[in-house]
Amino acid sequence: MAKKVKKSQAEFIKFLRESHIVRFGSFKLKSGRISPVFIDGKDLYKGKQLSKLGQFYAKAIYARFGGSIDVICGIAYKGMPLVIATATALYRNYGISVDTCIYGGVDYEGANVFRGTKPKEGSRIVIIDDVIVSGGTIETVVKAIREQVLNPMIRGMLVAVDRQEVGTDRTITAVQEVSRRNIMPVEGIVTMDQVLSVLREEKDTGLSDDINRAIEEYRQKYSPVEQDDEHWNPA
Repeated sequence: MAKKVKKSQAEFIKFLRESHIVRFGSFKLKSGRISPVFIDGKDLYKGKQLSKLGQFYAKAIYARFGGSIDVICGIAYKGMPLVIATATALYRNYGISVDTCIYGGVDYEGANVFRGTKPKEGSRIVIIDDVIVSGGTIETVVKAIREQVLNPMIRGMLVAVDRQEVGTDRTITAVQEVSRRNIMPVEGIVTMDQVLSVLREEKDTGLSDDINRAIEEYRQKYSPVEQDDEHWNPA
């Protein structure tokens, strides 16, 4: 059952759908799973959309951390617009000026590459992305930060949607698994339960009978054996 959806969360869900960040059909995920729901912000390029997306992320970050952050870190290359939009919204709406950082993988010599600001010693860092499926990419980013930065304070990670499906551990979600392994809070602005609840109430035309059946079959297959409510609610 979906947790109660706040007004700001319902607005965010409608924005995700209108912006085609949430799509329905048949999609192969990075994990290799074939999913009837796809969440991806890589095609978000209009200024108005990016501005609104940044405001949603900034609101969630401020609700959790206030001004106790120094760096917003994303993942190359689709994470670059999201990081910049979020940092801009944090300053415009809350007067918080943060550095921006993009993890770009490793160079030809095998060294970690950071674009923008490389976090400094003791930096308070929040990592943002659109979604976590298996958590492998995030593990790489966290490891790189902890190897390259002296005493970093990774405050947590925020994604648009918690898909509420398993990673490698069948008893918890991938989001919870990443949180436990890296000893930091990881959360979605909204959960998949909330996304489906709002869009079904809105009678979204993408949610045909066939798609709804496929969603239920997929979620039965990839839901945790035991649900765990270790969540902070950022919205």
